[in-house]
Amino acid sequence: MQPILNTPFESVVLAPVAERLLRENANANAIRLAERFARFLRPVLAQRPATCRECYRIRHEVYCEEMSVYDKSEDHLETDACDEHALQALVQHIPSGKHAGTVRVVYSGHPGQRLPIERNCLHSISSSEVSPGDFPRETICEISRLAIRREFRRNRRGLDHGAVANVRWGNQEMRSFAQIASGLFAMAIAMTEHYGLEHCFVMMNPVLARRLEWLGIELRQIGEVIKHHGDRAPYYLNSETICENLRDSSRAVFFENICVSLDEQYEQLP
Repeated sequence: MQPILNTPFESVVLAPVAERLLRENANANAIRLAERFARFLRPVLAQRPATCRECYRIRHEVYCEEMSVYDKSEDHLETDACDEHALQALVQHIPSGKHAGTVRVVYSGHPGQRLPIERNCLHSISSSEVSPGDFPRETICEISRLAIRREFRRNRRGLDHGAVANVRWGNQEMRSFAQIASGLFAMAIAMTEHYGLEHCFVMMNPVLARRLEWLGIELRQIGEVIKHHGDRAPYYLNSETICENLRDSSRAVFFENICVSLDEQYEQLP
């Protein structure tokens, strides 16, 4: 007897039904993720000195105090020369009002404004691949300094590391924390689109790059993994293409919610 999975009935009738159900389930899950993120977390443009200092403070907590990647500073702010030509952003935890994480987009208006990858890791890019120097300076950028405060990161058991003032997070709230990194990266991509920064580079741990695939962000690896504050590989993405793909994917609601929130804040800038 021929198995039903190999019959014409399965290929003609069951396959389209299964595909539709899978698509509907993916869309429903994506909507739940977007609603959970919006309930507990808020994208914030850091365009003023106070919010920029908050970005630098989070980076100091993560990169200097916790990971010892960079030297500690007396003012507890982690900054470098690239911050003079960078866009900063934060994710705020709505119930506590505390900022959970940060990311920046470094741009370059002229050759003197080099991207971090040009300063430190240009040798990691394969000679046959695209490089920042292949494009007009005003169209290139780099996503970097993505950092999440320790209390908003989940360990393998799904528990917090010692939450803010020993507050107990609810299950739904805890689950929203898993989207903070993806939310920060989506915010960075939205900012590149808003400012016309089409060609984007990033030095990233391959594990995080694979995790971003759930959002529909497929990064193009353009070099081998090197040791640079841990395992890092150079990646390239075209922001126009990525934004189109995101809006056509099941994760469109998640990305569009972030874009709408940022657009509202752009309108309030002086």
